[in-house]
Amino acid sequence: GPDVLSPAVEVLSSDYLDTVSRERVRRRLADWLGQRIAGLVRPLFKARKASLNGPARGLAFQITEALGSVPAATVANLVSALSPEDRKALTRLGIRFGTESVFMPEMLKPARIAARVLLWCVHTGESPVQPPRAGAVSSAIEGPLTAPLLEAAGYRTVGNRALRADILERVAAGARQLSRHGRFAADSSLMALAGCSATELGEILVALGYRQTIEEDGSTFFSRRRPRRGGNRRQQEKRKARESASPFSELGQLRIGGS
Repeated sequence: GPDVLSPAVEVLSSDYLDTVSRERVRRRLADWLGQRIAGLVRPLFKARKASLNGPARGLAFQITEALGSVPAATVANLVSALSPEDRKALTRLGIRFGTESVFMPEMLKPARIAARVLLWCVHTGESPVQPPRAGAVSSAIEGPLTAPLLEAAGYRTVGNRALRADILERVAAGARQLSRHGRFAADSSLMALAGCSATELGEILVALGYRQTIEEDGSTFFSRRRPRRGGNRRQQEKRKARESASPFSELGQLRIGGS
């Protein structure tokens, strides 16, 4: 078909159907299939038909072509060009902006993940395969579950594993929280969230940009960026002096004390 959401329908030749009848059958099947797909992946068609302009239209196109999720780095230029109104319009369409992905949570439901896998297989000419287990937050990249297929299904490949786009955002947020105070160990809550082993989580964190140090009692991780410690000392002193001289500083203290 012309795009991933519009697979073509062909009717095989048969002694029981002449050319006119075969075309009639093809049209009826195409109509039925189009309606069926529109129902299964309704959020994508809603985004495709939305009245958008400029970068917002371009971003919606990228997301629908990718079946509901794209790496944030891939569309960074489009995202940075969005106006506040553009963001609101896209948010109303169910599009969420994460640090790792721009995605539609509604397209991460089990039935829609299965539809994404089937549509991708048909569009690329691959043999249909079983999607990841319903509700799976992550998947091994092995056998028929290749990295391109899992990306099309709404997962993001990090390390040797693929995490569902929404779960990857939560793992990344958890790691950022842990890294605020410097080195950190990958705790059990992150492993449970990612649905993986300690070794696999280490690979995921490295793929997210953290450095790993292997020690006798386990691995620790730290951000490539040095944690902020409040900025320049001279600037802090100037800011404190301005705040103490402000007539609102006492008011602020009264409000805090009275809360």
